[in-house]
Amino acid sequence: MNRALAFLAVGFALAAVVQYFAARGLESSLAAEKAVHAVTRQERDDWKAQAEEAAMRAEALAENARRCLEREAQAQADAAERAAIMDAARPRPRTETEKTKVVDDETRKRVADRLNRPL
Repeated sequence: MNRALAFLAVGFALAAVVQYFAARGLESSLAAEKAVHAVTRQERDDWKAQAEEAAMRAEALAENARRCLEREAQAQADAAERAAIMDAARPRPRTETEKTKVVDDETRKRVADRLNRPL
């Protein structure tokens, strides 16, 4: 019986040694896995920062495009308004008072040409 107990004790000791080495192997695997996770977290944070920067740049570009479209729409409205004014203008003979008190034709032509030039 002593022999059976000794045999059993040796069996338990061997099982404990096997469990100890298995636990050490698991601890090293866990440490390696934690290191890999840390790298993955860092990569995630880097990609997130890059995505946020790209979103900010895209938002700035969209704002620039919106303002450009507003300026273009205003320029088209201004051009249409100028065209309407010019289309509505009708020449007529100048009165005697206008001939003496209003600027000469050359000056009026230069001013009109200046106002009608493209933007």
